[in-house]
Amino acid sequence: MSKFGENTDSILEILKNGDTMDIETIRDQLLLSDTAIFKFMNEFGLIELNEGTARITKPGLELLLIGN
Repeated sequence: MSKFGENTDSILEILKNGDTMDIETIRDQLLLSDTAIFKFMNEFGLIELNEGTARITKPGLELLLIGN
């Protein structure tokens, strides 16, 4: 697990193929109660947010690979 925590790792794992995915879909899959984690991950450059969707960034993918 990375230093950012299990939820962050799970979100990066879902996004690892590089596709853009709806935030609500990810939230539902992981049973997350709000979207604050996505804002946090965006601020740290791990994902890109755009109109209700998220996509992993190169630093996010690198963090995921280091954690495994």
